[in-house]
Amino acid sequence: MSSHLVTPFEVSVPAFALSIARHRGVDRAMYAAARRIADNYSPDELVSVLEANAGSAWHPPRMPMVAPLTDVACHSADIRWALEERAVDWGDPTRLRPVLDFLTDPRSSPHLVPPDRLRGVALLADQDWHHDEGRSYGGRASRWPWARSDGTQPSAPCPARAWQC
Repeated sequence: MSSHLVTPFEVSVPAFALSIARHRGVDRAMYAAARRIADNYSPDELVSVLEANAGSAWHPPRMPMVAPLTDVACHSADIRWALEERAVDWGDPTRLRPVLDFLTDPRSSPHLVPPDRLRGVALLADQDWHHDEGRSYGGRASRWPWARSDGTQPSAPCPARAWQC
């Protein structure tokens, strides 16, 4: 997962664009790049790259600044899961409001959340945050970005199949 998070700092935009064409899609290109980085970097080197770029204002082309935050919020659960840390405390749950808004806005994340997936579903979080109307699913704000309802699997879909980060 760390190799995925450092990909934007280790692969140029032109090289990644060629990889998208070669691998026929962003997901496959990202997997190939992350796999290549994971095979060539030690864990300490990956941490160093993350630390060196902690203040970066990078974001994917045509995506808002909240996109990298969303990526980190979604994938940090996978990292914590591997470390057997089942809970995360983001402190003030309103810190996740931009992530939740981004993931539920069909204009900003159609490739992350299929447009029909949230139809007829109301999502509620512990910070007076809600999305849409319909059958309600509620929970801690820190759970929604990872699409987990019960904490037994990272990146598993919630009952509403809302997100699969």
